[in-house]
Amino acid sequence: MIYSQQGYKHFSNTTLCMLFSKIYDDAGMRNSSHAGRRTFATKLNAKGVGMRTIQMLMGHKHIGTTALYCDVSDETLRNAVGLV
Repeated sequence: MIYSQQGYKHFSNTTLCMLFSKIYDDAGMRNSSHAGRRTFATKLNAKGVGMRTIQMLMGHKHIGTTALYCDVSDETLRNAVGLV
């Protein structure tokens, strides 16, 4: 569990981004929390989770925003065609 420095309070978005940036830097990775959100959405989408569910999990107001986070791999496309 991750706690804020101010006790058991919630983190702000900025604080979480800074924390993840430090974790990535310490691990020698060039990445960001935003990339983590994209991976989260893409993996859920590839496993067949509905876009509306992903939208709710990500806290987006508009489903179009969520769709921008969901990359589609060649394998996902092949699997979709194989369903026909």
